[in-house]
Amino acid sequence: MALYMTTNRCAVCGSKNLDVVCNSCKTPVYHCRACGADMSQAMEASMQSRIDLAQFTGAYSAEDARSWKRQYQNLDMQDRHFISGAMNL
Repeated sequence: MALYMTTNRCAVCGSKNLDVVCNSCKTPVYHCRACGADMSQAMEASMQSRIDLAQFTGAYSAEDARSWKRQYQNLDMQDRHFISGAMNL
């Protein structure tokens, strides 16, 4: 049996530090504690899945990491060369 858990990410900065501001609304309002942005929708599910899978498996290029860091400032993405170098010790 597999356990799958998802965490929303900020659509502006990529941080996982989101609070749901309005619970009784028809659509939730998210507030990011990292960048202060308020949004009606968190990060797009397809992009979030791609980033989360890349972080979990380490299967991403240095160019992917740089691109995602430019788009999402609070992403916590490390350079692939650092990860693979640490694993080869």
